[in-house]
Amino acid sequence: MKNGDIIVIESVKELWDDKKQAVTGRIITDKAGEETRIKKGQGGKLQERWEWLEGEGIGKAIKLTVKEYKPPGGDTAYPYVADFEVVKDIFVTQATEKAQAQVKTDRNDSIERAVAVKEIGLDWREGKRKDDDILVIAREAWLINAINYKEAKGETDKVVKSSKETQAKSTDKQDSGEATEPKTIGGFLTWLKDRGIKSPRTWLEENYGVPSGEVLTLKKCQELYKEIENKEDK
Repeated sequence: MKNGDIIVIESVKELWDDKKQAVTGRIITDKAGEETRIKKGQGGKLQERWEWLEGEGIGKAIKLTVKEYKPPGGDTAYPYVADFEVVKDIFVTQATEKAQAQVKTDRNDSIERAVAVKEIGLDWREGKRKDDDILVIAREAWLINAINYKEAKGETDKVVKSSKETQAKSTDKQDSGEATEPKTIGGFLTWLKDRGIKSPRTWLEENYGVPSGEVLTLKKCQELYKEIENKEDK
């Protein structure tokens, strides 16, 4: 958990403190299956919002303000939720929900594969399966791929970092007034607003026949961008 994290609320339950023998907060489970604890907050400001979390908050995305607390004389700092705000951008909510759902699916698949690999390995060591058993061969291939993945991850991280730097440069160009093709859905809508269009979705529906309820894709946004640019150039 870090400052600025966005999570989509799937369920909420009470946080019970055995020492205090009282409810001291709420435990939020997000779409990724991860838990986040939200306590009373300074002056009880977060306690006043527990009811919202349990009711209207289900299915909503919230952005966390995370700070750290270090006990007097202690060396370790512990992160805690100091505040949160509701994310109003529907596209951010949809993207976060999709990403967290995928994380949960990948984790479950990974656990199931690991359990299967362990069971096959036990059978093989106990002589219940032979070396040429298709599942034993598959197990060895899985282990090799897992090792290769760890070695390749360092290179992948470098590529991701380079991609972020490139995107940052693109943003700088936009800020300077230089036209660049939007790299995100939000970037496309912001580009329209910067051109004086107060309600981009309504404007797109009226001028380009894009229903306001349609979920935009990055490809669609880039096509619209080119169409708008070409139309204005004529």
